[in-house]
Amino acid sequence: MEIRVNVEAWPQYDKEFLVQWGGFIPYWVAEFEDGSLIDHLAERYGFGDLRPMGGTVEDGVYCYPEDDDLPHILSMETPLGVLYQFPYGIVAIPDGEGKPHLVTRMD
Repeated sequence: MEIRVNVEAWPQYDKEFLVQWGGFIPYWVAEFEDGSLIDHLAERYGFGDLRPMGGTVEDGVYCYPEDDDLPHILSMETPLGVLYQFPYGIVAIPDGEGKPHLVTRMD
């Protein structure tokens, strides 16, 4: 699995810092093989169900009404689509083709 680092959106940080900002989530995504990525991450996270927090993800940018758009830090291709990590512990988890991402906090 390749971790794509969005250095263009975060030029004030070096690539290694941005990778470390991802914490354990990239490791957990790399473990995923099949089934529900949402369920897999919820199990690995260990704090119960992942709760949706609203907003949308468009081209790797988290959008929420009345907030500035937030570009992703990291992205990873999964069998279900692209997972995005954002600042503030926000993660957009794909749920399969044609389905919206689950946007949740995992901090």
